[in-house]
Amino acid sequence: MGIPVLLGLFAAMVVFASRVLREAWGSYLWDAPKFLLLVTGSAALFSWLWNRSRPGNRPYDGLADLFVHVHDPANPESSRRWAGRGLYSLALSFFGGVTGPEGGAAEFSKALLLRNLPRASRWIESRRRTDSAMALAAAVAAAFEAPLAGIILGIEIGLGGKALRSGVAALSAFVGVRLLQRLSPWPWMGLGLGSLDAEAGAWNMNLLWTFPAVVVGAAATAAFLQWMSLQGKRAVRGLTRRSLAWGVLLSGILLFTVAWGWEGGLGARHELFGELLNSGGDGAAHYPIRLAVSQLLMLVAVLAGAGTLGVFWPLFLLGASVGASLPGADGVAVPVLVFSGAAAILGATLNVPWFAAVLAMELSGSPAMVVPCALAALGAQWMMKKGFRMSGMVSRDLEERGLPIWDGRSQEMLERLRVSDALVTDFDTVEEHEPVSALHNRILKSRYPFIPVVDRQSRFVGLLTLDLIEEAWGATGTTATGSPLQELLVARDLVFRGRVKAPTIEAQEPLTRVTRWFDDHPCVTVVDSSRRVIGLLFVHTVRLAYDREMGRAARLAARFSEATAGEAETRP
Repeated sequence: MGIPVLLGLFAAMVVFASRVLREAWGSYLWDAPKFLLLVTGSAALFSWLWNRSRPGNRPYDGLADLFVHVHDPANPESSRRWAGRGLYSLALSFFGGVTGPEGGAAEFSKALLLRNLPRASRWIESRRRTDSAMALAAAVAAAFEAPLAGIILGIEIGLGGKALRSGVAALSAFVGVRLLQRLSPWPWMGLGLGSLDAEAGAWNMNLLWTFPAVVVGAAATAAFLQWMSLQGKRAVRGLTRRSLAWGVLLSGILLFTVAWGWEGGLGARHELFGELLNSGGDGAAHYPIRLAVSQLLMLVAVLAGAGTLGVFWPLFLLGASVGASLPGADGVAVPVLVFSGAAAILGATLNVPWFAAVLAMELSGSPAMVVPCALAALGAQWMMKKGFRMSGMVSRDLEERGLPIWDGRSQEMLERLRVSDALVTDFDTVEEHEPVSALHNRILKSRYPFIPVVDRQSRFVGLLTLDLIEEAWGATGTTATGSPLQELLVARDLVFRGRVKAPTIEAQEPLTRVTRWFDDHPCVTVVDSSRRVIGLLFVHTVRLAYDREMGRAARLAARFSEATAGEAETRP
């Protein structure tokens, strides 16, 4: 566990250093539009020089690139590239606070892992997943001082890996930040949000009309943000095909324009959030609306131009601004609306509603806050998917780059696999006229809690589950072994009683055809062209087949890489 502990402490030092620099040098001095232009101009020059010495116009989409690293080991990113991204994110966090400090901390942590881990480890998918989850969990736990949220994030966002190592990294980052605050000459360097009382997250009748507006407004804002950032990326990359440096420079010009129009949106994200929560901002009635518009435009500019992992604090502040724009009965921002709006936009945009709810609970210090924030995040996520027909920002970016993901797994890899690669054949079947008494004995001896029902020609009729058979067995009387009802009620009757149409698929179909069905059906029946049952398909068998294929592809890529390196060494 040494690596997770050291990584967490490293992330804590990066986050704390960014706060110290802002405080020591005077944040009021650096929160000016001209410094945004200076930072992005310097980053554009560095990117141009880098591409001249190392050809390759590789875009960067922040969180999506963590998944690219997991699913594309043949084209790894160098530690220097990740360190350069971390430097840019930290600069934007320091000058104007456009991004959150978690971006630089995660990117520097990723660079550190790539630099010090053995080269062979990059061919092991579980190691790549764990490394990415550790870097992200540690950075978020340090930036928000929220260890529980950091632990949940790596799991819910789909990175996977070893959850214990991610949890240790998150706890180490949290403890590291608190220790640095106590041991340093600047003990006030925390978030400074305080702790709300238990009633701050409680419901009252005045919120029954306002709360749905927060959910709808958050979902609409998140959908608009995704659409704007997508169009911005397409436009910027279309104009800057030869070099990403021009995209970074264009992003800086957009940031400068927005900040020059209203400088009130500049500053550390947690400081602006604290002002919004405690005093409603600068006292103006339209302050939350202006803050929301400025955060939206600046976030779009950053995502379209260069990308960053530091999107958590900006998204949280954007949602809080939306929630604060809807006042309570007394005309001031209600904490539950502020935190609910923050959780709703963060959860809907990144598809992490439970992480957002726990994060709001830890920041507020009120356990009661988790209920409205979870409802807001889940509601906004549902509206995004059903109402606006949009997936999360990470999924959208991966689809744009030709690497769609399902349940944390590459759709491209699943396209290579057929249903026959993942089905199980050691299953039992029952004839449609078998009585309940025989069904009960068969299901108790079966390896799986599902039994296909077939007719006399072995063609598929339906699928029986353990609970259906147990319910019928109990209804006919478990003590009366020879009960007439047990003999009259047959398998076909139970199939129609279930009223659920069991899906079927043929063995030669790609696995991508069936992945979405597992949301509603835990088991899929595999049939041949004559509808005869030849196997069953489960989520865990799909994952096993996927892991086997990933291992095979990694071995082939490793051999190719070694052969290429050998040719380069022998070349005169």
